[in-house]
Amino acid sequence: MEQNANDRRSFLHGAVILGLAGILCKVIGALYRIPLTNLIGVEAMGVYAKAYLIYSLLWVVCTSGLPVAVSKLVSSLRAQGDLSGAHAVFLASRRVLGALGVVFCVLMTVFSGSIAASLGIPSGRFAIVCIAPCMLLTVVSAYRGYFQGMQNMAPTAVSQLIGSAGKLFIGLALAALWLPEGPVYAAGGALLGVTLSELSSIVYIHFRYLRCQKNAPAHKPVQNAQRGLYRQLFNAALPVTIGGAVLPLVNMLDAYLVTWCLHAAGYEESHINSMYGVLNGMVSSLVNVPAVVTVALAAALVPFISAAYARKQDAVVSRSVCTALKLALCVGLPCFAGMLLLGKTVLNLFYHQSAAETAALFRLIPTLKRAPYFVFDKLSLGGSMMQICGFSVLFLSVSQTATGILQGTGRFLAPMRSIAIGAAVKIILSIFLLQNARLNILGAPISSAVCYGVTAEPAVPSPRVQS
Repeated sequence: MEQNANDRRSFLHGAVILGLAGILCKVIGALYRIPLTNLIGVEAMGVYAKAYLIYSLLWVVCTSGLPVAVSKLVSSLRAQGDLSGAHAVFLASRRVLGALGVVFCVLMTVFSGSIAASLGIPSGRFAIVCIAPCMLLTVVSAYRGYFQGMQNMAPTAVSQLIGSAGKLFIGLALAALWLPEGPVYAAGGALLGVTLSELSSIVYIHFRYLRCQKNAPAHKPVQNAQRGLYRQLFNAALPVTIGGAVLPLVNMLDAYLVTWCLHAAGYEESHINSMYGVLNGMVSSLVNVPAVVTVALAAALVPFISAAYARKQDAVVSRSVCTALKLALCVGLPCFAGMLLLGKTVLNLFYHQSAAETAALFRLIPTLKRAPYFVFDKLSLGGSMMQICGFSVLFLSVSQTATGILQGTGRFLAPMRSIAIGAAVKIILSIFLLQNARLNILGAPISSAVCYGVTAEPAVPSPRVQS
């Protein structure tokens, strides 16, 4: 009983650490994007968002599954007293992530011109090249997965905070420095700040790792063959990677659909990038703040439930599932109500529309082939998006937490199936809604809300998972 109570406190403590760090990171991210948007304008933010989208998809492919697999395997081996095996899992994952990072960095750099042209930012190759080296730093997730599996959430939390703070100061400084060169260079400066901030993050967490290894007892030779370790990592990581990559992939397809459909409706590329900048620059930074709590909760759940599941402590797993879902609703419901009622007010508090943007609005209206319900008034448009995204926050809080529960019990395919179904629904809805003259860009957040609603319902664990 005492061991169960200690494990329960460890889970809650880890969730609190990651949750607070995540909230601070999102607050810093919002503070970063607010002055960045006001500094460089929404057109440059649209370029930033599209270039960042490619990076985020590849980053998820590298880092969504392996850290969860590392956390789960390390936690299980630690529960069995096999610290040498746990350390071997970390070393194997670091090698895999390093190789993947090199491959994706080269691909992004070589094909940067083609990628930029396909996204409607033909001059945006520079921005993609600025973010490409960040792929070399994916090994940071191996460290985070290892520390989380060892029930030590502090290094992950601090490394995330260092990365966010570095992005705030370095990204803003470089964006301001290159702003006179044009929106693409301003976006490139902000993206280079992301690369440098991740570099500072990995320097810190590697230093923490060296300190821990210096004070740890010497590891005995690992009995398992290296091929066996890679096979375990691959089997545990592949379903999570596929499931985790579905939504970023859909978001990337969404960016293409937004570009193509709005271009067919008569919008120019600069206006399309501006509207996309409102969605992924202004709105998403505020909408993602509540979601980070449930992401942290899910990250803390995986190693804790995995260890309890390995010990066959069914009562501990069941209580943890109930607690986690209650916490998720405690986060999701108030945020849903707040965004629905106060979303427009919050957006107007942080952003302003410049005289140049107002003049561009009046120049845009006569050029449209058909009059849409929403023309580009970024504050009005962003406020409507905030209200729609409130539904996404509610559904996503349940889905993310349930996914962590299912992954902790080894049921990787269940959330993957539900996410794939939701992604298919989103793509179909986006095609129809974006072409609606009264909705245009609003079709993207509406389809996302429906997608998360479809995803949340099948992801809720059944009693069989809890027992």
